[in-house]
Amino acid sequence: MNNNHRYLENNREDDVYSFASGIFKVNQIRKVMSDVIKSLLQKPVNEGV
Repeated sequence: MNNNHRYLENNREDDVYSFASGIFKVNQIRKVMSDVIKSLLQKPVNEGV
C-alpha cells in the first residue's frame, strides 16, 4: 500500500504550521481534520444513503 497520504504522521502534537489564515499546532489541525472526516462520513448515514 502506498503511504503518500499519511499526513502529519511524523509530527509531534506541539509542532506548529503557519498558513495564510493563521498559525496552528498539529493537534489542532488533526482535530479539525477528524471532525471534517466524521461529518463527511455521517452525512450519508443521516440522509439514508
